[in-house]
Amino acid sequence: MKTIAIKMLFSMTVLMVFANFAFGQKATSANKTQLVNEIVEQTFSAFPLETLEAEIEKVKKESSEKFKIEIPELLISKVEENTEFSNERKEEIKAKVPAFGESFGNKVSEIITKDLNVNLWLKEALADDFTKNFTVAQLRKISSFMKGKNGKAFFEAVKAIAKNESKESIENKITDKQAIEIDKFMKSPVGKKFMNLFAKDTEIFLAAKIETWSAQMLKNIDEAMETGELGEMLKQFIIENFS
Repeated sequence: MKTIAIKMLFSMTVLMVFANFAFGQKATSANKTQLVNEIVEQTFSAFPLETLEAEIEKVKKESSEKFKIEIPELLISKVEENTEFSNERKEEIKAKVPAFGESFGNKVSEIITKDLNVNLWLKEALADDFTKNFTVAQLRKISSFMKGKNGKAFFEAVKAIAKNESKESIENKITDKQAIEIDKFMKSPVGKKFMNLFAKDTEIFLAAKIETWSAQMLKNIDEAMETGELGEMLKQFIIENFS
């Protein structure tokens, strides 16, 4: 029974990496809102945000490094092509290029992370899902499970999976008795519905949110190159060194 629960934990955690992002909650009672907020806080820490943040950091670093290499290469080639500059003047300009490339790449990083707030998106998404899909009575059952020893053990195991702890370490966080009770909750109507939110809805909406953010990120970089900060930086460097 413990093995079944652990397998479900692994499956759930992989799917939770793709947590959904949806907005526009309808007006709800104060009681329901309070329950939703409690459950959001309880579940939020169990999400493997490190995985998602690592991927975003990778994109940011790769894009930044790309500009740090390509912009200096472009400027140096323009210096070398110039037939009016003396060798001494060319070396003087080329000496300034690395520092400029570094600043340029750092500015790209700032643009990439503009309006990026994964924690806020995730909390809003969870709140939206719980509000739309559960009644107050169902939310009470979920909250009761999560506040109990079984629910706490379950989410401690989920956190351990997110941190890539060993299988043995994860299994030791749940006793055989707890595994049976967790399995019962997962198979109950409310438990199934609760787990399915992570397995189905969340994956779809997160993918859409990340896609939208990626498209906007590329647009922001293009605009910054054409009429914004990046273009102005490049223009200023050329004026100061090529005029």
